[in-house]
Amino acid sequence: MVTLFVVITGMPGTGKTTIVKRMVNELIATNNRTSGFYTEEVRNDRGNRIGFDIVSLNATKRGILARNDQTCTTFKHKVGNYTVDTSSVDVFLRPIHETLNATDILVIDEIGKMELKSVFFTKFVTDVARATDHSLKIVVATVPVTTTIPIVEEIKSHRNSKLFTITKLNRNAIYDDIKKTVDGHLINASDE
Repeated sequence: MVTLFVVITGMPGTGKTTIVKRMVNELIATNNRTSGFYTEEVRNDRGNRIGFDIVSLNATKRGILARNDQTCTTFKHKVGNYTVDTSSVDVFLRPIHETLNATDILVIDEIGKMELKSVFFTKFVTDVARATDHSLKIVVATVPVTTTIPIVEEIKSHRNSKLFTITKLNRNAIYDDIKKTVDGHLINASDE
């Protein structure tokens, strides 16, 4: 089984997570062996962004990814105006990591500086990118458009990687291309 890496990139605010959520809804409806998470902004009651959470694909579990300096002083790992709660990330990811061999499709939104402050997250992503003994058919991952993070560059240039760059102009049309790529690989994988 060859794992296909569907790598979605683009500038912040172009709709990467929106595309991932749309795809997840369709994938879960047709494949109950889909696992992973997406990131979501957290806003206060005035509508100001105060941080980010990681959320399970079915939205039943949620963990803190990061909070801004005004709302959190206990976490240690800073990225810009935010501080990352690596222990929350680790607790959230462990069940996903433990069930990789029972997963066909893994969704990782996003592989970025905040997430990679967690040593466990870094190991998790490295295992997924380099392992040859798991049953994963497809990994859908969002990554920053410009980065010097080695594991992100490794995934983007992986021989079984298909890169999609999202912009505000193409975000509606490109979804169909991504979906065709995913569906085509799933059909081919089921024929093996």
